[in-house]
Amino acid sequence: MIAELEAELFERGEHPTALIALFAFAEEGRHRIRLALDAEPAFAAWVARQAPELQSACKLALDSSAKLETRTPAATTLIVTCDRDRPDASPPQLSLPRAKTFLEQPVRVLLEHDYNDSAFLRAFATKEERDRLDFLLERRWIEWAHCGGISEVKKRVERIAANTPETSRWFAVFDSDALAPGTPDHSSKVAADACRSKGVGFHQTTRRYQESYLPKRSVRDWGLEKKRQRWSKAQSFLQLRDEQRHHFHLKAGFEGDSARLAKLRERDPATAATVERLYEDVPVDVRATLTRGLGSDIGELFRQPGRVTETLLRDDGAWEEMNAVIRSILRLAR
Repeated sequence: MIAELEAELFERGEHPTALIALFAFAEEGRHRIRLALDAEPAFAAWVARQAPELQSACKLALDSSAKLETRTPAATTLIVTCDRDRPDASPPQLSLPRAKTFLEQPVRVLLEHDYNDSAFLRAFATKEERDRLDFLLERRWIEWAHCGGISEVKKRVERIAANTPETSRWFAVFDSDALAPGTPDHSSKVAADACRSKGVGFHQTTRRYQESYLPKRSVRDWGLEKKRQRWSKAQSFLQLRDEQRHHFHLKAGFEGDSARLAKLRERDPATAATVERLYEDVPVDVRATLTRGLGSDIGELFRQPGRVTETLLRDDGAWEEMNAVIRSILRLAR
């Protein structure tokens, strides 16, 4: 985020500690700062009254911010004023003390379930992006936040929106839970609508859920590890077409979707028919083997080092979609 400092901050000289803190944010690389168009004379007069070390630090913070903006512009802007608060303006305007408090808050990534979901996202970061993400997490400039499931996303987003402009510091990632391409579940659509209406950035997976992004090679290797118990299931899963793999209930199989599909036939016959057509060419023996899926712990592969690599994800066609999410999150933190 880049904070634009108005002239009156330097003319009135109120809250000096908070003002210096904004320069410190820029100096350490957490945020960026710039002067409003008419603020240069007031800044020059103010900084001339400061100790030499502080003068140098403030000028360096402005210079480094300008250079960073040239290379990679900040995602959002905040106008910092003396005593004017208009958080719903575009860009938002906050008084200096409130701006300092706001800028001290981390970027928060809202996940359905923190532990596995964060491991899933990390799999789609390059080494450079992963190193940057780890740095930001260690400094607590980014935090994972979980809400306990897709049905809770809407409630959490509404609470976030009540504290404008906090929405600009949040990004939500959640499953579509789509039984077929282009058919997100009702709860997922509600979550997406809430994010869209409240101005919270979000990504709804195009595939069903995180396990749907497991590369074929990763599933194959998993099956070969315990061949007697797993191979027939892994082999059957690998016989599915890509669009079937991307929406199959990997944990609980065809049986795991039977009750939901029965309700869908009553509520939305057209979508139910789309789902049934998706799998109508699955051989009987493959369907039988996949009746109960591959097990509830299959998603653990994302947390096991070396199991799901960038190369495998690129080969499987999943990389571009989810790496864009990583880039969006990192963009919010600059």
